[in-house]
Amino acid sequence: MNDLLNLLKKNNNVELFFDLQTTLTHEWPELIIKLWAEIEKTLYKEIPDLEKTKINTEDMHALHPATRDNI
Repeated sequence: MNDLLNLLKKNNNVELFFDLQTTLTHEWPELIIKLWAEIEKTLYKEIPDLEKTKINTEDMHALHPATRDNI
């Protein structure tokens, strides 16, 4: 942990850290959706006779901003 704190103290790393944190907070839901889509694609490739299920599109498009409470 000390190494990480020392790294943050160098140059403008603290500023970059906050930029990264903001970007990840906003992009997190999209990254999770892409991850699950890849998992699903791989499952159907590896298990061809796996029964496909209907996707609930209402839930998939109802993305909410990521916060500590809903991640």
